[in-house]
Amino acid sequence: WPRQLLHAGAPKAVRALGIDDKRQITMTVAGAATGVLLPGQVIFQGKTKQSLPAEQFLKTYADLGWDFTQTVNHWASLETSKSWFTKIYMPYCARIKAQLWLPSGQASLLLLDCWTVHLTSEFRDFVKEEAPWCQLKYVLANTTSVAQPMDVAVQSH
Repeated sequence: WPRQLLHAGAPKAVRALGIDDKRQITMTVAGAATGVLLPGQVIFQGKTKQSLPAEQFLKTYADLGWDFTQTVNHWASLETSKSWFTKIYMPYCARIKAQLWLPSGQASLLLLDCWTVHLTSEFRDFVKEEAPWCQLKYVLANTTSVAQPMDVAVQSH
């Protein structure tokens, strides 16, 4: 379902599955400058893995590179942001660098919103340690609706 909902030709109305399922989620979406959408990270509300969907569902999308996790309030945290960076962003960069025959240390630019976690020294230090080639830049606060690529190009439609 996620792939179908995130491409330009997606229908405005989709059939609802599990209509009685009232879980709250946050979905981290990202795209490359080429227009390619990276796999998503879905954060469910809950304290344990029991709050996640069925194992077969998770495996299907995990095989496509998606990351499923949970937090007490379904919001992105330092841990989920680190997980997204290592499970989704870094593999994507490595794959593209290999396809283009670029050195593994080739610089990349990661444009983030001003979510509090992204601005912490813990997150910035983590990125610097894990991927010194990655340059972090931030969309100015209160401008995401007009300046953040995912809000403007994907989520607003």
